[in-house]
Amino acid sequence: MLWSFLRAGLACALVISPLHVAAQEILEPPPGMVVPDEPEAAKDPAEEGDVVVARIGDTEIRLTQVIGDMYSLPDQERQSRAFDELFNELLQHRIDRAMVLQAAVASGLRQRPDHHERMRRLEEQVLAETFMDNIVRSKITPMSLQERYDVYVEDDAGRTEWRARHIQAEDEAAATAIKARLDGGEEFEAVALSLDYPGSDKGGDLGFFTDGSMVPVIVETARALEIGEISAPFQSQFGWHVIKLEETRVTDPLPIERVREQLFSEMSQEIVDEVLVDLRESMPVERFNRDGTPVEAAAGDEEAAPAE
Repeated sequence: MLWSFLRAGLACALVISPLHVAAQEILEPPPGMVVPDEPEAAKDPAEEGDVVVARIGDTEIRLTQVIGDMYSLPDQERQSRAFDELFNELLQHRIDRAMVLQAAVASGLRQRPDHHERMRRLEEQVLAETFMDNIVRSKITPMSLQERYDVYVEDDAGRTEWRARHIQAEDEAAATAIKARLDGGEEFEAVALSLDYPGSDKGGDLGFFTDGSMVPVIVETARALEIGEISAPFQSQFGWHVIKLEETRVTDPLPIERVREQLFSEMSQEIVDEVLVDLRESMPVERFNRDGTPVEAAAGDEEAAPAE
């Protein structure tokens, strides 16, 4: 149990990208937090309430560190726990990590070559992530995120969703026979339950779907039907189908709180892609074959080789 937590804690501290929490930090700090423009001067941590809450040898654990751990948890988990209980648990976790770290240093682990290699790789990863994170944070502001949300609202406003049932058949002949049963008065759900295909146990109910969340030919067919109407047999890459349109609805765009992380992630990826394009254009890269020869030279040798 302890080792699992220690591994998770070290992973969070060393390798998880800061972009995971950046969206929330950009728009809203934790309730009640006052963010100063610039610190005027270094102050005594005790005067600011940043007191030492534990000491293990030379290692001090401060109040703000444990509070920071609390705010790194999901809101639901943090709000479902009593403050003192959660604080003491997280404090104990920090104490345990500090003890294990001191024992590791005392064992001489820092002098091992594999330790230096792992730290080098971690430093490279942290530097690269921090570099990208700084660029993302400089480009994504509350205003730009709001503008992105406005575009989302415009694109998503009045989007139609369809709910349909479907029956899947192996071939056109089987689908035609199924359509004949339906035309003969059998209930669609009952016919679906009598067959064996993915979703038949639910009476073929596909639930609500949109343009981008369902096989395109099923969307096109559903769009052409009236509510309660059954389609003619049609083919997709998964086989032959017959569907019945059950209902439609027009959805309202989600509030910004529901899509903030998604929009931030999309914007972040676009910025990262732009940075990579710029770096690829500005930095010379030499590629080599597995035998160590330059790729260009190898290609030239092949062109110069006499034809057999």
